[in-house]
Amino acid sequence: MFNISSFRFFSFLVSALLISLSVFFFTDVYNEGELIYGEDSNSQFKDNSTKWLPYSSAKFSLMYPENWKVEEKISKFHVLDLKLLKDNPFSFLGISFSALMDSDKLSNELILEQSEDFGKFVTKSGYSTFDVLEKNLTKYKIDNNPSASHIVKYVYEENNLGGKLLEIFSIIDKKLFQFTYQSTTQNFDKELPIIDRIISSIKILH
Repeated sequence: MFNISSFRFFSFLVSALLISLSVFFFTDVYNEGELIYGEDSNSQFKDNSTKWLPYSSAKFSLMYPENWKVEEKISKFHVLDLKLLKDNPFSFLGISFSALMDSDKLSNELILEQSEDFGKFVTKSGYSTFDVLEKNLTKYKIDNNPSASHIVKYVYEENNLGGKLLEIFSIIDKKLFQFTYQSTTQNFDKELPIIDRIISSIKILH
């Protein structure tokens, strides 16, 4: 279990991230029968018609498609180190990579569980619905570092808008790497091959 200082830190991180993401609301109608991981989500990326561009900071680098827009410092909290946006249909990708208190006492799985507990705690999380659809402790690696991930169906409490969310947590060198992909319910699976390729391109810079 988390000690109280870790809980407060992580609660602040998640709260600030939610405030940042809430700026980018989009309208969506849920389809309860929709697949969570589509047939193509684990396939190799085959469309090479889109140009891929490099992004690099002092913390990490990656490749991204040119039809995604890079924006940094998403909010006054500076929680996210990188934000990528794609329009029509809307998709969002955010990355934060920050020091983690008591990292030696934590694990990727514990942080994932804490995120889920926080998301389900409706009165403080900002969600009216936070349903974990898929959990995976081995699917993704961040530059060969293990991670824990889940896919969530959510609805924001404030305006009743929602979609699907992929979160990946990886403790790397006493820091927490948090990767967030968010899109409409209908578009979420379609973008997963692109997201997988972005994830595979990530390099941690020391």
